[in-house]
Amino acid sequence: MGVQINGSEGNVIATKGTYSGNVTIGGTLTYEDVTNIDSVGLITARNGIEVGARPGVAASISVDGNAIFSGITTIGGDAKVGSGVTLSPDGNIFTTGIATVSGNIDINGTPPWTVTGGNYRNLSISGNDGSSSGFIWLGNGAATTNADFDLGRINFNNGATNTSRITGSTDTSANDDGRIEFHTQATGGSLSERLRIGSSGQLGIAGANYGTSGQFLKSTGSGSAVQWASVGVSTSSLQVLEQFYLLADGRSVSTSNGTVTTTNVTTDPNLTDDFAEASGSSLTYHPPTGTTEIIYEYKFLIAENNSNDRYLVGYYVDIDGSEILESRSSRMGSAEYQDTIDVKYSFRVNTGGSNNATTGDRAGLTSMTIKTMVRRWASSYAAKLHFLQYYSGTSAVSIVRRPYVGITAIGSLS
Repeated sequence: MGVQINGSEGNVIATKGTYSGNVTIGGTLTYEDVTNIDSVGLITARNGIEVGARPGVAASISVDGNAIFSGITTIGGDAKVGSGVTLSPDGNIFTTGIATVSGNIDINGTPPWTVTGGNYRNLSISGNDGSSSGFIWLGNGAATTNADFDLGRINFNNGATNTSRITGSTDTSANDDGRIEFHTQATGGSLSERLRIGSSGQLGIAGANYGTSGQFLKSTGSGSAVQWASVGVSTSSLQVLEQFYLLADGRSVSTSNGTVTTTNVTTDPNLTDDFAEASGSSLTYHPPTGTTEIIYEYKFLIAENNSNDRYLVGYYVDIDGSEILESRSSRMGSAEYQDTIDVKYSFRVNTGGSNNATTGDRAGLTSMTIKTMVRRWASSYAAKLHFLQYYSGTSAVSIVRRPYVGITAIGSLS
């Protein structure tokens, strides 16, 4: 059965021994001044292995598989922990499971900023110097053409509850676009997307709700989410439905019922003793649906045209060939050479019944021609339109200054 050595029976001392069978030692086997132990088979240590003399054991391997080292352990190749973790000689760590760190993680050593201590756990990524930076990259292993594909998430938890999240996703089936989504959870609710920034910079509310052109974000109070809203327009109160004010140089404007074109004024006509159309004052206009009032404006320059330095003119508004009595007016300049006259007259439309020649009110809502009629009082008060002479302060000039003409339509939206 081999040789049995028992401490109570004596010692075996030999310089060299060869045993062809088993050796059983009931006590402690002590190797002194042994440099190497060479075994071609399996060494089984039932209570573990210790390297170094007690009490300062340098390294130990316990029977449950734990290895404890009090100094530096150098491994020339990969160091593997089971099948889940591999440490490579160049410093890379590969893990297939969850890595749990109880303290801070500093990538690239100690960062140049102060890392919060206490109960916080921090991840710091810093560059090597002033010309390098720290980055976090999240993504899939290969490009995808799937739309709405999550490329990475940053989750925020309160204990076991995921209360908020930032997600980076693909926006369309193209492999080069992306969007950012922001998710939060209300009390008693579930995690929901609240805001997103699309690949073209569009802003989405609660998902792909990008609103429509011209809308704005409207607060609904401290307890509710923002909403897309349109500029509020009352359909019942009076408001400006259409408005234009144009230089009389032949320019046009598009309205709800066609194009309105001004007269191109190029001369400064003399007034006579008869009423005549003031050049540049005529407009043919069809008001929009809902109009109840029209404001007509005509602004022109009047100048004396004799040596008396005075003028006296009369004028009124004409609608479809009818003199509007309430619009009649006059202007006199004594010891004056020129002045600006601003004709502004308002009348109602779509009143029903018949047209009113006194006020200018119109029964219907149809196209109409509006103009200003003007004359001089007499030849001793000679005057001319659109003439500017004393302007520069050095010498007299002769300038044709074109008039302005415009319409404002007031009413309610239907």
